[in-house]
Amino acid sequence: MIQNIASKGAKVIAIDLTEKLIEFARKNSYHDNITYIVEDATNLNLMKTFDLTTSIDSMEHIPKDRIESFFQVLKKT
Repeated sequence: MIQNIASKGAKVIAIDLTEKLIEFARKNSYHDNITYIVEDATNLNLMKTFDLTTSIDSMEHIPKDRIESFFQVLKKT
């Protein structure tokens, strides 16, 4: 999915908490327009604004006590 978005010219930032999954994504979903970051999405400060944010297959992995922090991060972007 992110390769498709990147191939249309979008600059994509992909975030995951684990280096192992980021490495997997780099190998299997590489595109020049994708930047991969190992980071906690509930405590993220990219200092950027975005036209669109998506959260794919992630909500069920965020501890319930961190959901509000996750929404605050999305709200800032």
